[in-house]
Parts: sequence; C-alpha cells; structure tokens
Amino acid sequence: MLEVNNINAGYERIQVLWDVSLKVDKGELVAIVGANGAGKTTLLKTIAGILRQTSGTISFENRSIEQLPAHSVVARGIALVPEGRRVFPYMTVKENLEMGAYTVKNSETVQENLEWVYDIFPKLKERQKQLAGTFSGGEQQMLVIGRALMSRPRFLMLDEPSLGLQPNIVSNVFESLQKLHSEGVTILLVEQNVRKSLAIAQRGYVLEHGRIVMSGDSETIMKDKGVKRDAQVHTSPWELLLPVAKLNITLMKDSFLMYIPMQCIRFPYLLFQQQLRRIKSLLPGDLWEK
Repeated sequence: MLEVNNINAGYERIQVLWDVSLKVDKGELVAIVGANGAGKTTLLKTIAGILRQTSGTISFENRSIEQLPAHSVVARGIALVPEGRRVFPYMTVKENLEMGAYTVKNSETVQENLEWVYDIFPKLKERQKQLAGTFSGGEQQMLVIGRALMSRPRFLMLDEPSLGLQPNIVSNVFESLQKLHSEGVTILLVEQNVRKSLAIAQRGYVLEHGRIVMSGDSETIMKDKGVKRDAQVHTSPWELLLPVAKLNITLMKDSFLMYIPMQCIRFPYLLFQQQLRRIKSLLPGDLWEK
C-alpha cells in the first residue's frame, strides 16, 4: 500500500533521514519506534508532503506521491495526526472535526463521516458544542484523531499519540487505535512508548539517528536487548511522577520537600514542567505558596 524507498530528507543543510526504506501493506498496523530525535516526525512529514525529500521515492497504492503537496496527499487517502494535538482551541468540537473534511466536497459525505467519528468516539458527540480548548489532553487527542478521520483516510499516520498523557488515558488511545484497525484502516504508528506500540502492531521498524536499524515482526523486535532497554528508558513521565501525583510530600514546619524520582531527568524540561503544573493543581493553593 505504502512504499518508501531510500529517502533522504532534512531541514535546509541539516540531513535527518538517511536512505530510509519501509513498506506498509493494506490492513496492517505498523509501528516505528525510536528515541527522541531519531527522525520519526521528519519521516511522517515527508510522507505527508509537508517536507520534501532530497532523494528517494514514495508511492501509495502504486502511484508516486513524493512530489505532491500536502493537501493532494490527503485527497489520495492519507491522513496525519500530528504530535502535540494542535486543536483549534476557540472553535467547537464539531467545527474542529469539520476542518478535517476540507477535501470532501459532498456535504452528505461529510455528515456520514461525522457520524462515523461519533460512533468511534461517542464523547465527541456528547460535547460537540464545547470549545476544543477546554478539553483535557486525552480528550484533545481523541479529537485530533477524529479530525484526521473526517477525510475518511485509507491510511492513517499518528505521531506520538500518547505523549504527555496519563497512563489510563494512554490505554484508551491505544484501544481506539485497535478499534480503527479492526474497521479496516491501515495504520502507521510512530511512538516512543515501545512496549505499548509493539503490543498492538503486527510489524515494526526501529529508527535510530535517521536510519532504519531493525525491522521485523513486533515480537522479534521486542526481544532485542537494545529495544528492551529503550522500552525501560521511555517510560511514561506520568508513571515516573506517580509517587508525586499521590502527594508523596514530607511536611516540615512552614514548607515542604517534594521527592521527585531521579528518572525525571531523562525527559525534556518542558514535559517535566507540564507534569509539575498538574501536581500543583492537586495541592491546596496556600500549601503550594508556602
């Protein structure tokens, strides 16, 4: 269905991808795993037509797409759920979903697609008049997946859908992906959560420093010692901060000490700040100020 052959891509003079090749057959769920900065997002942007490769070919359903602009790639049947959710915060849920159908010209088809998305994510129908910016992180992730589905893609790409979400919400997201896959949608999933992504994928690729260093069925990849090590390193920040989220605080006179797991230093500073804000919201205001 999708074939990527020896593509090289990057940003101006900085090359990120080096002779990357992969294949996704119709009906498959394929995972691309790798560390932060490995080139996973760059790969998806290149396939989606957002970023132009310097060499190599990309074909979808036996037709070349590497020279097409992004909107034409969507019209061919490919949709991308970008990293970081990126909803339109001051538009309603329904309006956000309708933005995903801009390539669909028939209003009846748009309505059919809308009902299909509501069947997959009933909560979106319940809150269709609510502003998207008032949604939680997990709800926004649900919304952007639904927005991508509004073009009724045959091939769906997702970039780090579990990033920054609580463990129980992450499980819900992966369950939704399995449901989509069971309905016949071919999925290319990019994730740092190695264990969960390989658990639902049939095959996988390991991307390291812009190169494919391993490929095969998910079980074989998960048995690799290097992949196992990465699976431990890229544990969800929520799981690492769980003791803190449960208010693991030692009170001392007019102040408190907060013991944060040392593993947190493995994650980007901004991600840590995001979790810290969440912890702050769990505490009484006067206690936090002290």
